[in-house]
Amino acid sequence: MINFNKEQYNANSKNWSVSQASNGVMYIGNNAGLLKFDGIHWNLYPMPNETKVRSVLVTNNQRIYVGAYEEFGYWEEDNLGQLHYTSLSNSLVDFELHNEDIWKIIEDEDGKIHFQSFSVVFTFDGTKLTVQKLDNPIIFLLKARNKTIAQVTRNNLVEFSGGKLHEIPGSEILNKAFTRVFLPYKDDAYLLGSIKQGLTLWKDGKFQNWNCPAQDSLAGKEINRGVYDGTNYYIGTIQDGVYVINENGEVLAHLNTQNYLQNNTVLGMSLDDQGRLWLALNKGISCIDFNYPLHFITERKADIGVVNAAVLYKNDFYLGTNQGVYRCKGGGKDVTRLSLKDFTLLPESSGHVWSLQEIDGQLLCGHNNGTFRIEGNKLIRISRIGGAYNFQKLETNNTELLIQSTYTNLVLFKKNEKGMWSFFRRLRGFQEPSRFISVDPFGNIWVNHSHKKEIYKMRFGEDFRQPLIVQKYGKNKGLPSDFGFHVFEFYNRIVFTSKNGIYTYDDLKDTILPYQKLNQSLGEFTSSHRIIKGNNNGYWFVKPPKLALFAKEKDGFTKKVEFLLTESNHRLVEDNENIVLLKTNETLICLDNGYAVFKGDSIIQDNSQKHIFFSEILSNSQARGEEHLPLHLEGAEIGIPYNGNSIHFRYSSLVSPGKTIHFQTKLEGLDTDWSLPSDRSEKQYSRLPWGNYIFKLKGQDEFGYPLPVVSYPFEIKPPWYATNWAFFAFALIGLILVVFVPLGIRRYYRKQRAIYQKEQQRVLIEKQEEERLKADQKMIKLRNENLRNELSHKSSELANSTMSIIRKNAVLLDIKEEILKQKEELKQRYPAKYLERVVKLIDKNIDNQDDWEIFEKHFDRAHVDFFNRLKMNYPDLTPKDLRLCAYLKMNLTTKEIAPLLNISPRSVEVHRYRLRKKLDFSSSDNLNEFMIQF
Repeated sequence: MINFNKEQYNANSKNWSVSQASNGVMYIGNNAGLLKFDGIHWNLYPMPNETKVRSVLVTNNQRIYVGAYEEFGYWEEDNLGQLHYTSLSNSLVDFELHNEDIWKIIEDEDGKIHFQSFSVVFTFDGTKLTVQKLDNPIIFLLKARNKTIAQVTRNNLVEFSGGKLHEIPGSEILNKAFTRVFLPYKDDAYLLGSIKQGLTLWKDGKFQNWNCPAQDSLAGKEINRGVYDGTNYYIGTIQDGVYVINENGEVLAHLNTQNYLQNNTVLGMSLDDQGRLWLALNKGISCIDFNYPLHFITERKADIGVVNAAVLYKNDFYLGTNQGVYRCKGGGKDVTRLSLKDFTLLPESSGHVWSLQEIDGQLLCGHNNGTFRIEGNKLIRISRIGGAYNFQKLETNNTELLIQSTYTNLVLFKKNEKGMWSFFRRLRGFQEPSRFISVDPFGNIWVNHSHKKEIYKMRFGEDFRQPLIVQKYGKNKGLPSDFGFHVFEFYNRIVFTSKNGIYTYDDLKDTILPYQKLNQSLGEFTSSHRIIKGNNNGYWFVKPPKLALFAKEKDGFTKKVEFLLTESNHRLVEDNENIVLLKTNETLICLDNGYAVFKGDSIIQDNSQKHIFFSEILSNSQARGEEHLPLHLEGAEIGIPYNGNSIHFRYSSLVSPGKTIHFQTKLEGLDTDWSLPSDRSEKQYSRLPWGNYIFKLKGQDEFGYPLPVVSYPFEIKPPWYATNWAFFAFALIGLILVVFVPLGIRRYYRKQRAIYQKEQQRVLIEKQEEERLKADQKMIKLRNENLRNELSHKSSELANSTMSIIRKNAVLLDIKEEILKQKEELKQRYPAKYLERVVKLIDKNIDNQDDWEIFEKHFDRAHVDFFNRLKMNYPDLTPKDLRLCAYLKMNLTTKEIAPLLNISPRSVEVHRYRLRKKLDFSSSDNLNEFMIQF
């Protein structure tokens, strides 16, 4: 049973009806609209008026007819996988839908579709829509074989034929019974189900209550829906889930919330093409596979506890749980038809049961409180050593023995004088808790530590009173570590399981080595937790939550079947997984809330009904975005423009709804091998090169069986520059290039030669001009250098001349001062006329005009046109002012200027002040800098 809730299908909780299309897709009427389920993906399609979809019917032409509140019509899927809606109610003429719900949709033998509300039937023949108002309201139109009937709300049954309702004679027994189920029964009869009368048979015009066991079970449960698969009847109720009934009226199964149906109110039912029952529930959607290879006997609350062991013994069925031993008397006939409520706890068996084994016609129980022999309802203790795990039969010295693993040590049992297994002795030399125990063909006993999972090999001494000869096997004998292993027998070989793979014992070399041949065949089951003997020479490998049955064949080991137990109500017993062979073709799997039964050693596959299909194919381009591609090519491949060369495939399968399916893909033209199995239901290729491709898809169902390969051929068209037209254009251009380009090249070279010669001539002229300019620049440089040298020489002459005049005048002034000083001292003794003559002579030499002319000559050479420029800018300057300006330009100090002007330094400062006035200088202006820069 697979349950889907609203969080999974992303719509409202309440569902009304369910129908399947020929491609396997399921359609469900939901309060939020029409739900589509392809096995993996859910999609919701709201109605135009956003009302509840009460009824759904998918016909052979793949139209999905839907009925809702004041709306009905059909959806159709195009070749791109997109659904489009056509409203029929909008085409009604002279009739207005008012407060009408379409509760039922049926198709008659002529292919006409009838939409039924309580008071009106609308008939659509494919082109025309007709309306029939009903005189009396009816409940549901119900069709079986070639008959269509209905229950008049407050009256008898009527038959709908020829577009009219005709009362059915003899149906008074069902007056006001609210008949909601109408199904074929045997060859020529019918089974009706109603709320008030329960189950009724109709044959040869006569109606009678069906006196059968199911009648009592269904009493008061409000029958609401029903379907028939040709063998059994499935009756859905309002109050108590689903009853499965055979043609004898026996209840084969009852599914409700007690055994994991998510809701007891069944509003819609349908069988799909694989015989699975789909339920539209008041809360959620359920899918029940009655042909599922595993039969689960579980309960949401298992009062019997966790099942650790099971055994069939003398037609009784026993379960060993963590609470004790439970017995179902006579339950061995068909363990799949039982309920956990059929089991009774045996007196004095309370406690943890580890094993139940029938050995030589005796039923032995390994219990937390010791070891017991079970006879009917009685437990007879045969050992008080607690924590009794498993038994292993062996023979030594012509004596049959049982060796048992326990919490503390190993225990031996042997038969007494009455042939009953009895406690013999504890074995000395090994005081460790052990769990799994195996005996090899050489009589060696192999055990593993319960907690450390260490491996030990041991054998008996000369007699049983002597300690065991024990040897520990770990790294010293080839194992990758000293702990983490379990020991099992496998086709008469001792093997060891670990998370790193399976190992085996090499008795010739007394070593342990990887079991390469087995590991290569097991795949992910190389890290199995347990290995258990199965039926038909097969072995179960347990790797929670998976288990698989492998059998030995010529070239290796082949997987026969695989199960994945991940549902919360189907879980293996953690760290104590166990599988029990009940009969030759019947295997029991212990669960933490019951058990599961697998019949056979493989699953019969019908690949005609198990297939993969494409749900959506997209091409992506930057210019146009995502575009849908046809899902069905009808033998031809599709051409995809080069700018849409990113392809996205989405695919699905209804082989295992809600379960894990592994897919593998291969793109021929790009991939060299199949991809690794993945549960992703999509594959994307980006920027494919242009060319022809075939996308191939295959898968494995939840049991590991292959699904048929499907293919999708397509072509990525070449870009414009790689098309035939482009090649033609390129060829034409090439021809033009071959013929006309040489002419153009010659013309081009002639033109280039002329340009080159002209350019060379221009370069030559420019080079000559450049050389001339360089020569002129060199000449100018030499001339300037000469001028600078001449100027430097003239400046030197000016400086020397000035210094000579300064020194001369300084000497003259000193002489003059000395004479005047002597005159002052001698007074009248020094004649005045001589004094005046000498002073005049000195003053004449100081103010010598020849000195000034020499100075002016040298100054003009050093400072060309200085006086003219100065007089032009300042015409009020006197010759004496000009002389002062010349001395200032030479950066002479006041003390140096005074002798040149034959005045005192103080007079020089006064003259400078007057000159500043004439030049209109402010107090911040520097007279010396001005003259130097002028």
